[in-house]
Amino acid sequence: LDVTGRDSTEDFEDVVHSSTARKQLEEFYIGDLHEDDKAKLKSSGGAFATASSGAAKPSGGQSPIMTMIKALLPFLIIALAFYYNKSKSA
Repeated sequence: LDVTGRDSTEDFEDVVHSSTARKQLEEFYIGDLHEDDKAKLKSSGGAFATASSGAAKPSGGQSPIMTMIKALLPFLIIALAFYYNKSKSA
């Protein structure tokens, strides 16, 4: 959901996806943004800034490492709580 409304090619490639995910991409792939539209987004300086790879990124976008940390943090907290309760009851 972090890439809704923009080119997510770079974000997709930053993550190691399975062959199943790559097959699912075919179902959800919408198309390429026309070069004229990329130029309009770049020149408008609006909500999107065009990266050097041509992928539009929202200004202030997060790095892949931060995204991974945000995804794994809830699991880490649950695991710590589980082991804390297990050691407390033992």
